Amino acid sequence: IVNSIFQARLYSPDEILHVRDITDSSDDIMSVYAYPWDDLSEFLLGQRSGEVSLWCSGTGSGKSTILREVAHHHLLEGRSVGMIMLEESPEETRDDMISLIVNKPVRAIRATKIMNSLRKKMGKDPINIEFFDDLSQEEYSSARRALESTNLYIYDHLGNSAMTNIMARMEYMAVSL
Repeated sequence: IVNSIFQARLYSPDEILHVRDITDSSDDIMSVYAYPWDDLSEFLLGQRSGEVSLWCSGTGSGKSTILREVAHHHLLEGRSVGMIMLEESPEETRDDMISLIVNKPVRAIRATKIMNSLRKKMGKDPINIEFFDDLSQEEYSSARRALESTNLYIYDHLGNSAMTNIMARMEYMAVSL
């Protein structure tokens, strides 16, 4: 007992390091990736591995649009991308990513076609929306095949947005995918 008292070491949790105990590891080398826009890459010094960027703004200000562009950029560079889009379904996310490939608003075009079919059955004139651009099934299918050939993973939250569940899925995507 006396030896234990006089030879006792100061308790420190494993996660608390003195600066001299920090070693450089080849596993900890940071990767930096450019954004699709030079000004943003310069301002933020790129996207750094091991860091999380929080994008916040008012409703309808374009956060999801920007993040889809960033995801599309990474896919074009051959990187894997995991997307957790809690305010839309995986199908909506997929179609919005296809929109970037075909450069057309896929969901709006498809919704307009469905609505115009309904209006025709009701004996009403079709909706003429200025952004409406025809999207052929072959064009959509080709873009979908192109997207499916990438390493894009989309979280299907099925209404479960509990933080522990989201964090576990985020870790799985980052480590395993």
